[in-house]
Amino acid sequence: MKNIAGQINFREEYNQLTRTLENGQVDAFECPSVQLERNKMLLEDWFHAHQLSISIHHAAVFPGRNSNL
Repeated sequence: MKNIAGQINFREEYNQLTRTLENGQVDAFECPSVQLERNKMLLEDWFHAHQLSISIHHAAVFPGRNSNL
């Protein structure tokens, strides 16, 4: 789950997500899909090492600003 304030843009050519705050500050983050794939592979490796057979489903979620988390 990602909780990122500001306007977000996905820059696929750089595998990054950028966020622009109201004051004009721009920050770059690793693309959530890259993080998902890496974490999925690591979890699959861990499951395999522990002889577990569990299906993994993954998604990136960006909650709305009025969400109570």
